[in-house]
Amino acid sequence: SYGLSAYDAATLIEQDGAASFFETASANCSNPKRLANWLTSEVFGFLNEQKSDMSSLPLTPDQLRSLVELVESGKINGLIGKDVLSLMLEGDKRTADAIVKEKGWELISTDLEALC
Repeated sequence: SYGLSAYDAATLIEQDGAASFFETASANCSNPKRLANWLTSEVFGFLNEQKSDMSSLPLTPDQLRSLVELVESGKINGLIGKDVLSLMLEGDKRTADAIVKEKGWELISTDLEALC
C-alpha cells in the first residue's frame, strides 16, 4: 500500500523503530516511497555518522513528512531539502515550511512566457 520495494521494506525493519517512524510519517503523505527514500538514505546516514539509533533521533515523523511534502510540491528542491533536514537533525523543532520561510529558501517559479 506504500509502494515500497521488498528492499525498502527490509531496510525499514532492520533499524529498530524505523518502521513505526515511517508509518507515522507516511500518514497523509502524498509520496510514501519518497519519504522512505529520505528516511533510509539521509536519516539513516545521519544515524550511522552519529553511531546512533532511532531512539535518539531529534527529528519527528511530522517534520520529515513536512519536508517531503515541500520537495514534492516543488517549493524546494532536494538540495535545499538536505539543508532543511540538517537543521532539523541538529535539533530545530520547526516544520520544514517554517524553516524555509525564515531562511528565504523557497524556490521562485515564474511563468517566463507570460512575463515575456
